[in-house]
Amino acid sequence: MRGTTLGGERRRRLQAAIFVLTLVLLNAPALVVVDRAGLAAGLPLTPAYLFLVWLAAIAACALNTRRSDP
Repeated sequence: MRGTTLGGERRRRLQAAIFVLTLVLLNAPALVVVDRAGLAAGLPLTPAYLFLVWLAAIAACALNTRRSDP
């Protein structure tokens, strides 16, 4: 790619990997596994799982954009 640094390319690839991993974790097979796990301390796991995956994706994206180029 023209006008990009090696660090910029690495950052873009990591951003794409975060996106794909988030899609996999929020897709039906993973949700079925979590949904079948049932309750933890009387609370359903699915909403907590969805929130934690969403939060982790945002945190990973934020760390990726704040990281300095090597």
